[in-house]
Amino acid sequence: KPNIAVTWVEAVAFAVRASQYLKGEEVYGIDETAEPWYKPYIQYASENYIAANVPEDIGMLLTRNQVADMFANVMKSFLMQEINYVPSGYFTDFAEDDVRSYSAYYLIRAGVMEGKEERVFAPDELMSRGDLALMLARITGLIPKLEVSARSPLYVEGVSVDDAIAYFAEVCLDTEFGDKESGS
Repeated sequence: KPNIAVTWVEAVAFAVRASQYLKGEEVYGIDETAEPWYKPYIQYASENYIAANVPEDIGMLLTRNQVADMFANVMKSFLMQEINYVPSGYFTDFAEDDVRSYSAYYLIRAGVMEGKEERVFAPDELMSRGDLALMLARITGLIPKLEVSARSPLYVEGVSVDDAIAYFAEVCLDTEFGDKESGS
């Protein structure tokens, strides 16, 4: 269900998988023998500086900015090429000296993340699973990175996340993605 917000532990698991993919390591799934299942992900995230601290509530919902921080930590070690010029101060919902904006601008310049509407990043809005899926697809090269210019918006207007995921699954994977009516 792409519109559900991402939890901390889900984001860590996917950040670890993205890191392993980019490093060319074997990407491992859930270890059924690990107690609890997420322990290997948290250990890897800690050892590789993806997530510095484990929150008391690992099921807490994450904002777009918190996910940007986590995935910027993954991508910075790979020196991702900047493909977009987005000047600091572009987004009106970040103060000019707001250190929280660094990760957001980094991922947007790398073509992995996008704003929510023109000049709005929405850093405190909860991150959806669908938006995280689009980020992962861009990081892994399943879909092209988002290239924008100074004249084009930093978001895709009028395209729902469900439609984008279904389109990319059909085009890139030659399969259908879920049933839109049932929401699966």
